[in-house]
Amino acid sequence: MNGFLKKMANLDKRVIFVLISLAVIIPLLYPLFIEINVNPEVKAVYDTIENLPNGSTVFLAMDFDPSSKPELYPMAEAVLRHCFRKDHKVIGMTFWVTGVGLGEKALTDIAKEYNKEYGKDYLYLGWKAGGYALVIQMGEEGFSATFPVDHYGRETATMPILQKISHLKHIDYLVELAAGASIGTWYYYGKMKYKFKMGGGCTGVMAASWYNLLKIDWINGFMGGLRGAAEYEKLINKKSKATRGMDAQSVSHMLIIAMIIFGNIAYFANRAKNTN
Repeated sequence: MNGFLKKMANLDKRVIFVLISLAVIIPLLYPLFIEINVNPEVKAVYDTIENLPNGSTVFLAMDFDPSSKPELYPMAEAVLRHCFRKDHKVIGMTFWVTGVGLGEKALTDIAKEYNKEYGKDYLYLGWKAGGYALVIQMGEEGFSATFPVDHYGRETATMPILQKISHLKHIDYLVELAAGASIGTWYYYGKMKYKFKMGGGCTGVMAASWYNLLKIDWINGFMGGLRGAAEYEKLINKKSKATRGMDAQSVSHMLIIAMIIFGNIAYFANRAKNTN
């Protein structure tokens, strides 16, 4: 036993690096699907989309870039799967030029899973400079006036999806996936005036501040970080990237805790032996 404790106290840090690497890689390749509880704020977003009449319109604002992709991209996929499963129409866009490709990929990939038709079941407006001015214009003049052409350069005025849903006031729910401060843009210049329901998702580092937005009724629910995305995957019964990520995170954290405990035991045991 003493020999084991001595080895633990002098464990080569390269061994630690290998163990942590394995703790991350193995659950990603062979997920454990560790059970997690669903928080009320995540359930609120799910319930809103679930309780909308089939064929409703959900506006998905994907305001993130590759640096926040691990947390927010799985949210986009989960929300899109839920919407298409309910036969909701989806209009997507982004304020982040660096995230244009991510939004396009999420919409295109998930639409293929459900055999959805572009221009009829979903639309990707892409990116356009303007920020809050775009929100105002979409509310006052409509989607086609704000985006005469979509991300692919096709005219939007003739698209079936925009024939009955021409302005922001016509959407049934807006989901904002934010790596920055764009939640305020959608609230001040959109929700306050046009009274649509609004929920969303954010990176883990921002999650604490979004609880205040729930209290003041900016949003009716949100997904916080990778955990929030994994909870939503559980609700739609489609465990994917976020669930695998949570498995890797949980296993690596448990390993770190175990090494801290054993390291301290070894340290104090060796110190007591040397004192005697």
